[in-house]
Amino acid sequence: MKTKRTFQLAFVTTAILSLTFAGTVAAWENKGNPFKPKKKPVKCQKPPPCQKPPPTCQKPPPTSCTNTPPTCTNTPPTTTPTTYSGQALVFDLTNTHSGAHWIVGETGALPSAGGSIDVSVSATNIENVIHLEGGLASTAGSGGVATSHAELHGFSATFVNYQGVRVTIAFDFAEAKATAECDSKGMAKVTATSQIQGLVINGTTVTVTGAANQVVTFAGGSAVLNAQVTSGGGTEAAISTAAIFITLDGCFTGPLGFAEADISCGTKPPGPPPPGPPPGTNAPCGKLTGGGFIVSTPSGAKGSFGVSGGIRRGEFWGHLNYIDHGTGMHVRSTAVTGFSVIDAVTREIDYNVDIDGAAGTARVICADNGEPGRDDIFDITLSTGYHAGGDLGGSGHGGGNIQLHKCPPGWAK
Repeated sequence: MKTKRTFQLAFVTTAILSLTFAGTVAAWENKGNPFKPKKKPVKCQKPPPCQKPPPTCQKPPPTSCTNTPPTCTNTPPTTTPTTYSGQALVFDLTNTHSGAHWIVGETGALPSAGGSIDVSVSATNIENVIHLEGGLASTAGSGGVATSHAELHGFSATFVNYQGVRVTIAFDFAEAKATAECDSKGMAKVTATSQIQGLVINGTTVTVTGAANQVVTFAGGSAVLNAQVTSGGGTEAAISTAAIFITLDGCFTGPLGFAEADISCGTKPPGPPPPGPPPGTNAPCGKLTGGGFIVSTPSGAKGSFGVSGGIRRGEFWGHLNYIDHGTGMHVRSTAVTGFSVIDAVTREIDYNVDIDGAAGTARVICADNGEPGRDDIFDITLSTGYHAGGDLGGSGHGGGNIQLHKCPPGWAK
């Protein structure tokens, strides 16, 4: 009996230990094995932030961990061209009482891209009020320079207003010139000059000082000599000038010889101006203008002239008007037949001409010896044997100006 109880007790004890071990194992499985080294919990690491790319000419595309190397697109700066404007005319008179409007030798407006416009005026008579032996007007723009020029030769006029007041104005030569150009820094600057030779108003000789806006008053009105008006500043500027601006009471008002030049300097450098003609007969391009009077004539009297000549698009260009006031001989060109470069300042021009109604030829030699023109030369020889010549005031009593021009835009063939 004792043995049986012992076995039973052993069995019960074994069963209890088995249950206890099983419970312990279950607890280990639920709580973890205390003898096994504990592992630190794995934390989810944040991905490394996107690094900012180095500065670029363009902003990088938004949010991406793939930093694509930037590409710099350097767009060239915007450029603007230089633009031109201007005009010239021989005269422009309006009657403030009757409304009559007399305009002669008008170039019209210069295109903004530049170029050149030239107008020649032959002997003109308007209602026996104005007599003009000849005139020129031109405007041009290229190479960052805009120029306009007007001149009158042998002008005389008798004006009578509605009240019967008479005003007489006469001169041998008048010229107005305006220039607008861009300097090396792209800034605009303007200048203007004028000349008047032999001015007589109401029988009184007028002393011309050359100063801008010289005012002359007389019975029946007033005149402004070398009248100038400027405007603008910085990269844009304009200037206009009149050799004479007349204001007659109850009668005509306006400019005699008017030139205007305007320029707007762009950010794109202008091209170089056209080159002048090289020495040689019938150079590929060239231009000369001038007017005034000489005193070295066979009669000893004054000889007044208006002259132009050159080669334009491969063809001769120009005109000639000459009067010997001692004999009254009048020479007018009918065609230009030659143009030669003698030296840096001298040109020779050949014409077919009308001499007091008879056909003939003329050879003219002109020299531009600098401003204001008193040392310039005019020399004329006719097929009849007539010859006259001299300077325009340097050592005598002549007057006027000879002007050499660089080949204008559009003139080269």
